[in-house]
Amino acid sequence: MNVLSLTIASACTCLLGAALATSAPAQSVTANAQVLHVYGPGGPLPAMKEAAVTFGREHHLQVVVTGGPTSQWLPGAKQDGDLIYSGSEDMMSDFVTSLQGVLDSSTIVPLYLRESAILVRPGNPGHISGYDDLLKPGHHILVVNGAGQRGLWEDVAGREGDMASVSKFRANIAVFAPNSGVARTDWIQDKTLDAWLIWNIWQISNPSLAEVVRIDVRHRIYRDCGIGLTVRGASSADARAFIQFLQSPEGAKIFEKWGWNSHRWSPGVKAASSVLPRTPAFNLSPYMATCAATKAFVLHFSEATPARSSVSPVSSPAVDTRKAPLAGMELFIAA
Repeated sequence: MNVLSLTIASACTCLLGAALATSAPAQSVTANAQVLHVYGPGGPLPAMKEAAVTFGREHHLQVVVTGGPTSQWLPGAKQDGDLIYSGSEDMMSDFVTSLQGVLDSSTIVPLYLRESAILVRPGNPGHISGYDDLLKPGHHILVVNGAGQRGLWEDVAGREGDMASVSKFRANIAVFAPNSGVARTDWIQDKTLDAWLIWNIWQISNPSLAEVVRIDVRHRIYRDCGIGLTVRGASSADARAFIQFLQSPEGAKIFEKWGWNSHRWSPGVKAASSVLPRTPAFNLSPYMATCAATKAFVLHFSEATPARSSVSPVSSPAVDTRKAPLAGMELFIAA
């Protein structure tokens, strides 16, 4: 009986050792990091969560992403945060201050951009086709004046340096929400709101609440999502690997799915450049000699017809701002 017991015990020990050996690769890339904790705002949250699930599955670890208003997750980030992501550079700068001694600012990297857009009610009952329609009397606009959208509406309205645009847009703002979460609640509860200026990604994550109307390139604003390591996360190979994953083609594909732009050149820039070939050729040769002393000059497009455009040295403050398809566009050329 003693021999039999010893044999069974030895067999069990061998089986246990084999099981542990088989499960070893399923552990984290680093021996002491079983879970990664990631914190940030609600805008990039859907893309960040999907990326975390994909990365965690591939690397056999758990990545917990907590997102929303800063006040809800800041205490947790100070306690166990490994990575902090943002919804704009302005927001990330605030995080560096509020997480002083926690967030390592030298590790922050911008990831992807998303564009400002107009959300409208399903069916677009206000017949809003673009930014210019929002300047017409009678519209009730919802804007976010906080978090990653601080100053966004002013940037959009004042993009062309037109004070009338800013004044008319402001006159139609009905609600200033402190963050996107509150704005979403306002949009649901206040049916008088017929336009919501926000990032395009919010329509993708809330398709039943609104339709999206793209803002023309003249008024379109882009802001990015970035991510950085905390002091705690800086010692984790898993945390560094997650940032690399976010920057990889696989990570880019996930963010594109949720409305983020992963390209070096934005669609808006391409659309603007497509206008140029339809205008008559503009010979710059006569101006090169006259501007040789300055080594550089600025070409001001004041009309769609290049013959009515002008060239001036970089020191010249004169710019023709008359309305035209290319008005206000400047091309800097080094001589």
